[in-house]
Amino acid sequence: VISPTDIKTRQQEMYLLFVYEDDGSVMRSVPRIHFLDELKRAGHTLIIFNPLEYPDVEQFNEALAKAAGTVPVDLMVSLHGDELVRPETVVQFKRRGIPTLLFCFDNLQAPYMQRQIASLFDLVWLSSFETMPLFKSWGCTCIFLPYAANPYVFQPRFTTEIPTVGFIGTPYGTRVMKINDLLKGGVPCSLYSDYLLSNSSSEIIRTTSKNKRLVRIDPNDWNL
Repeated sequence: VISPTDIKTRQQEMYLLFVYEDDGSVMRSVPRIHFLDELKRAGHTLIIFNPLEYPDVEQFNEALAKAAGTVPVDLMVSLHGDELVRPETVVQFKRRGIPTLLFCFDNLQAPYMQRQIASLFDLVWLSSFETMPLFKSWGCTCIFLPYAANPYVFQPRFTTEIPTVGFIGTPYGTRVMKINDLLKGGVPCSLYSDYLLSNSSSEIIRTTSKNKRLVRIDPNDWNL
């Protein structure tokens, strides 16, 4: 006997296929830690296609296109642009009536990474609204949703106070310059990065100020 509650639960469950290049690094863990975890907790089934598990991009796309006709999914979500996902692969999902979603993480910094495939998706999710006019000019249907924290992972832990500006990520590009500007201005900074764990901070953060401390946070302080 199936109760009304069971029927409601089954109606809400979805099979979601994600194109997600996960190499295990902190930088690449954002989808896994944030929304993939919450989707699984909500009872959805996630099917992950990781390009790193295939010899090359072409074989990855062959497998992904084949999945469009063999794997029962309610939604295909790509977290990557045309450097990994070919236009003809997206078309295979559309031909079979499978809704498609393109999630653009860095659409403010590098919007052209999705240029060749963006308009093929039913919906394009932008994390920055500034480039929405550009995507719309390509014929995309867009939605803007900013980043949010997973409440199951990021929980307050009131232990030792860290009276600094905190940054979690990889200090590349202009980030190094901005961190140095803060340090030179007398603002103490704390960084957490998988790259910093295996490299001396002096190799990355260079400042002429001798009395400005750069604090590296112990990863055990985080619920990751």
